[in-house]
Amino acid sequence: MSILVSLLFVMSSFFSSESYFLEEGGELRPPLIELLQLDNLYEDGDGLKEAVHKTQKHWLGVVQGRDGRERVDMVDSTHWQLIENDVFTCLEKLGLAQGKSPLLKKYNYAFLYGGFVKAMRYRLRELIEDWKNGISFDELVVLTGERPLRDWWVNDFLGSARNESEAAELLLKEAELPFSCKITYISVPMIGNLRPSTGDTIRAWLETNPKGGTILAPSHPIVFAYQDLVAKNILGKDFFIDTTGKPAVRGGGGYVSLIFDTIAKSLYEIKNKYPVGVI
Repeated sequence: MSILVSLLFVMSSFFSSESYFLEEGGELRPPLIELLQLDNLYEDGDGLKEAVHKTQKHWLGVVQGRDGRERVDMVDSTHWQLIENDVFTCLEKLGLAQGKSPLLKKYNYAFLYGGFVKAMRYRLRELIEDWKNGISFDELVVLTGERPLRDWWVNDFLGSARNESEAAELLLKEAELPFSCKITYISVPMIGNLRPSTGDTIRAWLETNPKGGTILAPSHPIVFAYQDLVAKNILGKDFFIDTTGKPAVRGGGGYVSLIFDTIAKSLYEIKNKYPVGVI
């Protein structure tokens, strides 16, 4: 492990994604308590254990594509629609709405997480924008699973891609990339009727025995904190991962569902130091 990675790892311990949700002593932060109260999920004296139990039961909306259900399929209940503005205000107080920018100018690796074609395009645009702004990396690692494509994904590539992994390769071939670094493709098979999680793809990459180093990992608004928790729990001290995300914008279909689902998963990851992962 290099001195730089060691130093960054130590520095990151002073501000981890856990601090969005918990005080230094492990208590729930006031904005998180406010958020739980909005949905009647908080009682005096509740701590992380109780918050995890309640949010897993009431807020968890998607589990690795089980029954074909993905985040885009989530719909806000009538109550959640009514509290949307208050939910976003709590999100701002937590610091999750502000997003997170890259910390370094040079990385050993960049992660391109799998997902919907639209989502992969979004994250690839983030990497291209970062590169044009003077941020570079030596290797691009494409982390995908063999999730079957939905019809509108297939149409996006005129029927030439059968799954998420093939779509990612086609996406990179069609893109005008400003960089010519090494590209490593990681493709993880389906796990029964479940698609591979973010954690599954990172573990698969680690099985290739990559050298420790720094990682730039663009994510999405709000979701970036959860993906950061997953990655850091798995990667350990040989890697420093810098998960980034744009500021969040109010509104949109299923918006509160996305926030609640993400927070439920985040709290689960915090509670479980070495989680299996539920995304």
